[in-house]
Amino acid sequence: MKSFLFTFFTFFLAIDPSYKDLKFTQKDALDFVATMYQQRKNGFFGEVFIDTLLGVNATDDAIYKRLESMLNQSQNLHHPQRIKSSDYVMVFYSGHGTRIDNEFYLAPHGFTIGERYTSSVNYKDMVNKFISRFNCKSMLFIDACQSGSAEKSLEYDDAGLNDLIVRVNSAHPGITSFSSCSGSENSYEYIKGENGVFTQALLDAFSFQTFLLSRDKINLKVRTETYPGTQLPYISIEHLATFLEKRVPNLQWEQADIKKVTQNPTVTVTELDKWLPVFFVPRTP
Repeated sequence: MKSFLFTFFTFFLAIDPSYKDLKFTQKDALDFVATMYQQRKNGFFGEVFIDTLLGVNATDDAIYKRLESMLNQSQNLHHPQRIKSSDYVMVFYSGHGTRIDNEFYLAPHGFTIGERYTSSVNYKDMVNKFISRFNCKSMLFIDACQSGSAEKSLEYDDAGLNDLIVRVNSAHPGITSFSSCSGSENSYEYIKGENGVFTQALLDAFSFQTFLLSRDKINLKVRTETYPGTQLPYISIEHLATFLEKRVPNLQWEQADIKKVTQNPTVTVTELDKWLPVFFVPRTP
């Protein structure tokens, strides 16, 4: 078999604050990071660089500083790990999300409703200042949990959060976001897998296993394509979106306490081809 080796890099930032009412946000990050790291030196990605902000370290100030550091890295021609146009920047967030003045905000560690402007991260601000300025392929994975178990004192208003994400992303080319729910829906945790439902579905896709969907009585496995001119199988944006569309509602349906509610993930693609690789099948030694 002919051997191929590309020098494309993935720069991955996982952000997972800790909350009293959510059990699995940090496990979401660690599981997703471990899965993404499997792609390093697999024939397509020369390297996968991992950075994390977990628990008490995932503050609003730390998030902005880490994104600014990555942006500086992409603009410094002499940086040994400069982020190039052929590379990927991926940001994963698992935590609470809220709407303030009709804009979407991430609720990092230390967020309080009394200081909601200064203790939160404005999604639009994050995209405008940082994500949209990376001269590469940018992907966002937003598992924004506004589950019914959220602390009532924070007064989360989740109605239309995904609409706000879509509105911001559509203003910038080259950004794709995978969001855990749509419209006024909530996102939930999957007790059996000890992950968010959305994160569990992502991990399931990247495992390349076949799953029996108990609600629809069908077998489901993520489709793959072969990268042109190589023998490297990969999951595209489109194929991942199709898998998540079916897998997320079924995971939610299988859990008794959230069986009667709906959670439908959404994908926003702006000027990135839907065939673009998201995840490559790890090669065995």
